[in-house]
Amino acid sequence: MHTIHPARLSLLLMVATLIILSCGITLPTSAPVVPTTQPVPPSVQPPAEVTQNVVEPTVYQPVYARAQIGSYLSIWVTYDPADWDAVIWITGSNQAGEQVQQLIHKSFAGCSLHDNLGHGAPETWSFGNYTKDIGKVVFQIDLWTDTTNNNPVLLVYQYPAGDQTNSTKRIELEPGSMPYDCINAAEVVIGLSAADIVK
Repeated sequence: MHTIHPARLSLLLMVATLIILSCGITLPTSAPVVPTTQPVPPSVQPPAEVTQNVVEPTVYQPVYARAQIGSYLSIWVTYDPADWDAVIWITGSNQAGEQVQQLIHKSFAGCSLHDNLGHGAPETWSFGNYTKDIGKVVFQIDLWTDTTNNNPVLLVYQYPAGDQTNSTKRIELEPGSMPYDCINAAEVVIGLSAADIVK
């Protein structure tokens, strides 16, 4: 039996290894793992439907009322009862047999809207007038101001503007302790009432 010298055996193994590597052959080191079951893709679920309770904002919708404030001629005004009280102003009735009322504001002390019967003014009041479009109607506004504090103390809304006859409608506003808030509130009433005032 012929034996190979160990040094020669080492050389042969080295040459064989180089030949294998130069050919790009790789020898598996272990058997490949073959999966026994196919992977299961994750189930695709539709996103859960999100329900939201939409709360609509509460918007105040006034239920308007009407009051007759004319002591001589009929002057009907439309107002929001949440803001104003209509109370008897003059006992008896006007020429049309209608009760005469005034509006008193519920929040602004001393703020009242009624017919104008005319009265004198103290020396501490100054007078001025101007015109203003309210509710698509041009009114002349006579304004008295307290010269001690420059606050409005009396306003008269007159229609038609510049007219001083028996058919002139004159609505008086006493603005009270919060004059500018009262004036804004009264002009809302006059704007709502414009169609009736011009009749």
